[in-house]
Amino acid sequence: MPPSSCGGLGRATIAVALIVTAAPGCGDGEEERFRPVPVVPGVGEVLTGRYDNARTGAYGAETLLTPKSASALTLSRKLTLDGELYAQPLVLESEGRALVMAATMEDSVLAFDADSGEIAWRVGEQRELGTPAFSKRNVGGNNGIMATPVIDGTTRALYVVSRDCDPQFPPEAPHCVFHLSRIHADSGALEEQVEIQGSVRFANGSTVQFEPSVQWNRPALLLAEGELFVAFGSGPNGDLHEEDFVYHGWVFRYDVGDLASAPDVMCTTPAGRGGSVWQGGAGPAANDEFVYFAGANGILSNSVHPPADFPAEPMGQEDSVFKLPIHAPFPAPGEAIPQYADTRPYRADGNVFQYMETGDVGFGSSGPTLLAEANRLLIGSKPALVYLLDAGDLSPAREPMSPFSELSLQPDHSLYLHGWWDIPPIYGSFVFFRPRASDGSLAHYGFAYAWPSKDRLASFRYDYDSDTFELERTSDLPALEGGGNLVLTSNDGDEESAVLWALTRAPKQASPAGTLWAIDPRTLAVIASWSIPAWSKFTPPTVVGGRVYVPSTSNEPGTKQQLLMFGLPR
Repeated sequence: MPPSSCGGLGRATIAVALIVTAAPGCGDGEEERFRPVPVVPGVGEVLTGRYDNARTGAYGAETLLTPKSASALTLSRKLTLDGELYAQPLVLESEGRALVMAATMEDSVLAFDADSGEIAWRVGEQRELGTPAFSKRNVGGNNGIMATPVIDGTTRALYVVSRDCDPQFPPEAPHCVFHLSRIHADSGALEEQVEIQGSVRFANGSTVQFEPSVQWNRPALLLAEGELFVAFGSGPNGDLHEEDFVYHGWVFRYDVGDLASAPDVMCTTPAGRGGSVWQGGAGPAANDEFVYFAGANGILSNSVHPPADFPAEPMGQEDSVFKLPIHAPFPAPGEAIPQYADTRPYRADGNVFQYMETGDVGFGSSGPTLLAEANRLLIGSKPALVYLLDAGDLSPAREPMSPFSELSLQPDHSLYLHGWWDIPPIYGSFVFFRPRASDGSLAHYGFAYAWPSKDRLASFRYDYDSDTFELERTSDLPALEGGGNLVLTSNDGDEESAVLWALTRAPKQASPAGTLWAIDPRTLAVIASWSIPAWSKFTPPTVVGGRVYVPSTSNEPGTKQQLLMFGLPR
């Protein structure tokens, strides 16, 4: 197969299995020549980030895209957006058509007819959802809607959180509020909007107030058992860094039947600061009873090594995995809740938790994934340590793993741990896939996948009978900045039908900016790849109904902000 005409990966670039490259258009000339391509109509919905509340990233009702058919994918449409897309696209079947919904950093939600490419409806053109503010660090552009919305398939309500900032204030010192909006997903009617406000109160009467101007809503929204969960972490304003101002991790719970009522509120670090809930964009995970999050590092010390008085355990929920009840009242500040922090001995003068805290290499970059029928929770971290926890009491189900590109242990180190400059963060969350056996029953094993930044794609095997979790294989694909944003599709769990999909970023200054990969999840061999003109940070593709929706946006000058749609030609 010929290599991409605009710098995509070809056979001579990397020695892997079959690679098929296709160029979706990288310049004005090709843009003018592009014409929409009719593709096979598909059926299916994606109503929440990474497909389900367990955040498995696996879609099990894909009948059209298989390892045999995936290489035939062609670029069908280029849907023009008004800004960057950090939210994963959602897909809803509506009145006999598929609507693909994109929530952008310009504080707007656009719903496209996937067949015609026309805009079915748009909310935000008149600034109904707010006015974004500029941030130079981490985003490098306007910051309006970051988090993936969620759709209630029964009530047809789409819930979205937007950041609304007063344009009279400078980017370094904005004056902002967050709006939670309910939009009718079929018509685009804005049905209700409330301002997100809250505080937590100590027993002595003192309070910690939610300050929206210094917070970002990065994790995908979660709708579980009639409750809506919205989480917040830090966000730099203007050219500032997160550590330049006070922030906390926050979790809000709303009753979707009564958005106007005050929400339940939790602050991860009420007695300190930091503890962001951001998870590389992955949403909180939930089962029938509990919701699971990760709190990032607190801001306690800037020293390289912990001072003598540095705490050996969390003072709040910083650098921890924790859970909250779906319906019961949230715990008050100071009340104990189930949580896990890695406090294993690391050096004679400290433990893993202390070094994670002082080095900003802890939890937070990755969200939890619940393993189906196993009562296990899987989560990664900034230093690419991998944790398998008991979903009940959050105790380790096995020793934490360090399966990626290990460095040599220093003489006084008792454990391996990456430092800041060589960390390979796991962003987003693992993908987990449990196949079905030939008789239709669930297999006694499952597979997990992660592609950390600056490291290689790897697969892990979980055995349900022995409750073991081990590294299975590592791919020959390159280690890339940003890693791979992953999802997986299959036809009802059939292993032979499964495809692992990844979006990766090209090396800096390279053109095109990214690649869409179709990978065989059994061998990690490449089935096909396609060049992508722009790469959206942390955002996975959405694959459903024989179509692949690829965010292609960035803050680079001259970028065409687009949602690319690939499909099987008719």
